[in-house]
Amino acid sequence: MDNLQHIDNLLKKAAQVPANALVSDSDWNAVEKKLKNRKNRIFAMWFFLALMLVSGAGLLVSNYSSTENTVVSNKDINEKSADPINLDEQPILNPISESESSVMELVEKIESKKKVVTEPDYSDYSSETIIEPVNSNGNPVIADAETNATISPSKRKAKSKVFDDILVSKKSDIVFSLNLLNLPKEFRLKEPRTKNKKNITSGPNQKGHYEVGFGFTPSISSKIESENSALAGLINKNYQDFVANSEKASFANSLGINLQYHTPGRFFISTGLFSTTRTENVDYDYLITSFPNVVNGKIDSYPENPNPLGHIKVDYKGSNSYHFIEIPLNIGYKLPLYRNFELRSQVGVSYLGLVNRQGKKGDFTYLTLNDLKDVKLTTRNIAANIKTGLYYNRSRFVFGVEPMFGMNLNSLTNVESVAHKSKPYSYGLNLTSSIKLSKK
Repeated sequence: MDNLQHIDNLLKKAAQVPANALVSDSDWNAVEKKLKNRKNRIFAMWFFLALMLVSGAGLLVSNYSSTENTVVSNKDINEKSADPINLDEQPILNPISESESSVMELVEKIESKKKVVTEPDYSDYSSETIIEPVNSNGNPVIADAETNATISPSKRKAKSKVFDDILVSKKSDIVFSLNLLNLPKEFRLKEPRTKNKKNITSGPNQKGHYEVGFGFTPSISSKIESENSALAGLINKNYQDFVANSEKASFANSLGINLQYHTPGRFFISTGLFSTTRTENVDYDYLITSFPNVVNGKIDSYPENPNPLGHIKVDYKGSNSYHFIEIPLNIGYKLPLYRNFELRSQVGVSYLGLVNRQGKKGDFTYLTLNDLKDVKLTTRNIAANIKTGLYYNRSRFVFGVEPMFGMNLNSLTNVESVAHKSKPYSYGLNLTSSIKLSKK
């Protein structure tokens, strides 16, 4: 209760004096600066939460797909094992050819060459055709044991695979033995045919490959500013209100060539060459009526200029742009999802070389408007970045959409000559398309 009474007394006291009498301009500027930094942190927090949500959703989809495939495979195995092999239901094919005379001639030839090849025992193969005569079109003709009617090749292929596998090894021996007899072409046995099964592998890739393509990233660019303690005494008391608060976030972009190497596993390395632009919108509109008096490297006072003709009007609206050559180096991990989709995540650093800047900026001491080329900036910068997104992966083509966040690790402004540190950052959507230089 005592604390509440104390707050009530403060409110009553504040109501009896003019507005802002108890709070100086510098205090309000400090409060506004804190609120602005808090707003930037909230945006960054929500962006990272979105990245985590996308990654979590991808993991759930992947786990669900793998669990569903396992259940279906186990069900198929159980059904196959529960289905007994009923050889009695298999069609009994007659090994006799089209005419008795042809068969008798074949038997005589076999009898005459017993010394060369031992006569095979047909008793074990009564349910499978051994001799396959062919018609004028070259298609095999098989006789049914009961109706003496021909059976089409399509019906023969429909026979049980299990039954074919039982006889395939013995058929090879018979084919080799009977073909040694130099039988006529129409009576020769065909080599048993086996189906070529594709090698199903558990890994995403069996060998490493390269991907090269283009990347385009529309984004929103802003910055985080802080005081340079070595030159903090030179910052004008109105700098935050007149200059810093007049600089807002703006749209930016990045465009270039992307190169990736994918290992035989799920990891990959990414680099490339990009033209990156970071911008800020400025809307300066203020009147300079006092000029700071600098003594021993610090502002000692702010003498007012009584002559209105000596006042300086600053009125400028436009955009400040910073152009970089960016070379990233990232390490990534990919997680296969449903069908041809996969989730890719990568993190790394980038080299940012400042090549050009355009615009105007208010001076931190005198508040006058200077050309951006006259402001001392760091030309070699290092930035960190993180990306997570969904990719559509084909045998030769890849297309991806992924949210990204990047931020300078060092100050863009030269800390030896500028009283405030500035670290630009951007967040947006990276769109990339690549062609694989080698197959999986």
